[in-house]
Amino acid sequence: MQKVQKESLDRIVFFDNIRYLMVLLVVVLHSACGYSNHTSWWTVNDTNSIFFDYLLGVLDVFLMPTLFFIAGFFALPSLQQKGKWLFIKSKLRRLAIPWLLGIVLLIPIIDYIRYYSRDYPTSLMSLWLSFVRNIEGGLSFHTGLISSPTQFHQHIFWFISLLLLFFVVFAILHDAKKRWRSNQFPSSVPKAPTMKSILFVLCLVGLLTASLTFFIYGIFHEKPNKDPWIMVASLIQFQASRIVLYISCFSVGIYACQKKWFLNGKAPGHFIFWTALSTGLMYCQVKILVLLIGNSSVGLAFGWVLMRSLLVFTILLALISFGIKHWNSPSQFSRRLAVNSYNIYLLHILFVIVVQLLLLKWFDISIFIKFGIVALSAILTSYLISQYTIRPFPKLSVTGMIFLFVLLTAVLNPTAS
Repeated sequence: MQKVQKESLDRIVFFDNIRYLMVLLVVVLHSACGYSNHTSWWTVNDTNSIFFDYLLGVLDVFLMPTLFFIAGFFALPSLQQKGKWLFIKSKLRRLAIPWLLGIVLLIPIIDYIRYYSRDYPTSLMSLWLSFVRNIEGGLSFHTGLISSPTQFHQHIFWFISLLLLFFVVFAILHDAKKRWRSNQFPSSVPKAPTMKSILFVLCLVGLLTASLTFFIYGIFHEKPNKDPWIMVASLIQFQASRIVLYISCFSVGIYACQKKWFLNGKAPGHFIFWTALSTGLMYCQVKILVLLIGNSSVGLAFGWVLMRSLLVFTILLALISFGIKHWNSPSQFSRRLAVNSYNIYLLHILFVIVVQLLLLKWFDISIFIKFGIVALSAILTSYLISQYTIRPFPKLSVTGMIFLFVLLTAVLNPTAS
C-alpha cells in the first residue's frame, strides 16, 4: 500500500498537486474566455470557436468546487493547531490583504482595458474614482448581474472574499461546538472510506445540494436575470446558483478530514471507475440540457441540477484517486508550483487580459495559437513574479504595485477630444 506523502501538518503532496493543477486550469479557463461564443461580457473579445465553448463548459463544472473542497480539508487541522483567533488572524493576513490590493489596484486596470479594447475613450483615474465611489455606495445588500464596469465587481477576487467568509464562519461554529461538546475529533488511525460510505455521502450531499440549488433557481425564475450574482455590502460576491455547491464542497472537505479520509494511502475507488461515472453523468447532463430547449419541465430541470451536483463530486473523487495512486511523490517542480499557486491565481488575470489585448490589436493569427500564447505566458509570468519577487520581497512587491498603478494613472489619460 502506498503511503500518503506529507511535508507538514498542513501539506499533503497529492492534494498540493491537485490544487496547483486546478489553479493552472483556472488560467486556461480565463484564457479561453476571450475566444468563446458565450462570453461577450469578457474584458477582451476576439473571434471565437465552439471548441472553447465546450472547454469552458467542462472546466467550469469542477475547478472552483475542487478548490473549496481542498480549502475545507485543510481548514480543520489548521484551526486545531492555531486556535480560533490565531486562525482567523492568519486567514485575514493571507486573504484580506491580497483581496484589497486586487480590488483597488488590479480591477480598475482590467476595466480600463475593457473600455480600450472596445475603442471607448476613458482614463484610468476616472475609472478608479468611479470604482471607489461605487464601493462606498455599495455598502448594502444588493442583487444583480455584475455586467458593467460602472458597477462594483470583484472579478476573480470573489473567490478570495467568499473563502475568507467560509473560514471565519467555520472557526466560529467550531468554537461554539467545542463549548457545547468537549470531545475533540478522534485521533484514531486513519481509516479509508469504503466504496459504500463514499457513495452514500456522495448521493446524500449531491441530492441536498441539488434540492437547495433548484430552490434558488426557483426564486429567480420569474426575474429578468435568472442567474444573478449576489453582492453583500461590497465585500462578498457570489453567483446565486452556485453558492450551495461551494458550501457543500467546503463542508465535505471538513468532513473528509474529520473522518481522516485519503490519509492512509488507499485510493477511494479506482480512478477509471470515477472517470467513467463522471463521463456518464456529463453525457446525461448534456442530453437533459438538449431536452430542456423549449421545454419547461420541472423534472428535467431538477435532473440537470442533480447531474451537475453529482458530477462535481465524481470528478473530485477521480482526481483524488489518481493523485493517491499516481501523483503522490514530492518533486522540486511540483513543490515550486504548489507554493506559488496562490500568487499565480492572484496575478494571472492581468496578464491573460493584457496578452489577449495585444494579440487582438496587432497579430492576425489563429485563435488557437493565441489561446496557447495567452495561457502559457500568463502562467509563466505569474510564476516568475511570484517565485522571484513576491515571495522573497513581499513588502517591496506591494510598494512596486502601488507605484506602477500611480504611474499608469498618469500615463493613461483621457484621449484628447
